[in-house]
Amino acid sequence: MENKITFLIILSIFVLFVFSARLFNLQIISNYNYLISSIRNVEMYQPIEPLRGLIIDRNNDILASNKPVWKIYFVKTKKDVSEVEDQLATINNIISFNIDDIKQKYQTVSRGERIFLAQTYDEKQIAKLYEQNFLYPDIRFEDLSYRYYPYSDSMFHLIGYLGQITPTELIFLSKKGYKPNDLLGKLGLEKQYDEYLKGKKGKMAIRTNALGEVIENNVIDEPENGLSLKLSIDSRLQQAAYDMLKGYRGSVIVSNAKTGEILVLASSPSIDPNLFIKGMSSEQFSQINNNPDNPFLCRPIAAEYPPASTFKIFMSVIGLDSKVIDTNTKFYCNHTFQLGDREFKCLGRHGTINIEKAIVESCNIFFYNLALKTSISTINQYSRILGFGNLSGIDLPGEAKGFIPSNEWKINKYNEPWFDGDTLNLAIGQGYLLVTPLQMNLATMLIANEGTNYVPHIVDEIVDINKGKTVLQLAPKVLNKVSIGEWVWKVIKQAMKKVVDEGTARYGGTTAEVEIAGKTGTAQTFGNTHAWFTAFGPYDDPELVITVMVENSGYGASIAAPIASVLFDMYYGNKSMEKAKADIQQAWYKKYLKLISKGLSPHDEE
Repeated sequence: MENKITFLIILSIFVLFVFSARLFNLQIISNYNYLISSIRNVEMYQPIEPLRGLIIDRNNDILASNKPVWKIYFVKTKKDVSEVEDQLATINNIISFNIDDIKQKYQTVSRGERIFLAQTYDEKQIAKLYEQNFLYPDIRFEDLSYRYYPYSDSMFHLIGYLGQITPTELIFLSKKGYKPNDLLGKLGLEKQYDEYLKGKKGKMAIRTNALGEVIENNVIDEPENGLSLKLSIDSRLQQAAYDMLKGYRGSVIVSNAKTGEILVLASSPSIDPNLFIKGMSSEQFSQINNNPDNPFLCRPIAAEYPPASTFKIFMSVIGLDSKVIDTNTKFYCNHTFQLGDREFKCLGRHGTINIEKAIVESCNIFFYNLALKTSISTINQYSRILGFGNLSGIDLPGEAKGFIPSNEWKINKYNEPWFDGDTLNLAIGQGYLLVTPLQMNLATMLIANEGTNYVPHIVDEIVDINKGKTVLQLAPKVLNKVSIGEWVWKVIKQAMKKVVDEGTARYGGTTAEVEIAGKTGTAQTFGNTHAWFTAFGPYDDPELVITVMVENSGYGASIAAPIASVLFDMYYGNKSMEKAKADIQQAWYKKYLKLISKGLSPHDEE
């Protein structure tokens, strides 16, 4: 009997021990594990994207903004897709997606996971989806924004575009807070000022139940919207310049001679940057990427060309300042110039001419003679002083340096010395010499200001629109101050005015609103000639400098100069492009009579 009682007591103690151990496991150990698991399941963090800063022109026209976009998801709440087929079919009647693919994904994902259905930019479409939300309770919406460029292709090289950060870019930018899948400026101002524009992400804690339904949202860190850029660009002039370039490869730059501000920086051909935001087919991208005209190239700052006869005004500066010639120096032009067994030609037969007439009529023979009095080292040295062969520091990525040849370079490159014939070609802007349109514009600014030019810049202010304050104001900054006699600049300026009044640009350089001074150029290439025109105005108090370069198009006077003339008149007369063209034609009729009375042909010659 005692043995039975003892056995029952031991059994009772054992059962009590097992029950207590199980209870401890459930209440203490498992409850802790369930708690940790529960926290992990219901609490997650999601970044809150800031709004990217705006890009605004000098007249407060918006050049880059943000528009709403909605991503639409479907949450798996049922075991089998057959239980939600009606929901999916109803949604698919409003917004298009591949319903078979979605059904297949539904069967593979875990309960509570989101499945991406579609993305829409259509506010009416999203309103309809919200309106009938009760028919499909498992739908979820994510409100985002996308970048929009209202001026499309006319501003592509200037503004740039956004694209997803690449693994290579992430290696260099992760230290600055960039993350995988971030959008990054890929060109133009979007790239140059990305750190100002992008803003700072916020953070949101999201609690969900086991079905993936959001129970609570809690903003931990508010996002900080990006700063905005206020530009010196005049979108009206920019659009007009681009429209006049359509059908050509070329560029137009308009700068302020008193500040270095850029009012126009147009490049053709171009691309609509909105294509990169909303997406394009592989066929579309391939067509753009393989285009032999290279629409990605920002021609005003990155393309390099022989400057042709526009370089004659700078050769004149070199000749006068180095005292190898003066204003009384004369040479005889009879169309040809013999150097050894080589014959160099001029477009005309100008007779005996001085430096002013040589610039006005763009006489090659005068500058061939000047070349033989000037060494290549002197031309190289002065060219660099005038800004050629150097970077300007413009606030855009991708600026090219151009190229100023030298005797040493030719020996290293071709294993032969510099010849006099090379200098003759250089003196008329041909041969090995290469410049960018921006460099030509800044060198023309030196002439307009008689020895001073400014660092070119596109951004005037960086502003915090939300707080209504200016974060950074960009003041004019001197780029070059050249110690060349004032009288030299005045000789060149006077000659450039006569180029427009009665010289090679007497027709194409005609304006109705303002007196300008300029120089034409027609660069010899393997195909049709390149057309140049660079000018400043008003003549007595220069404010604008305009440089036009049009590839393989013909003469500078007939192709490039009229584009500059229209822009001068649009600016000073506050006119439309059509009105400016009409007024210039009227001004030309009056000028025609004066030219005829002087015995001059009314047609341009270069």
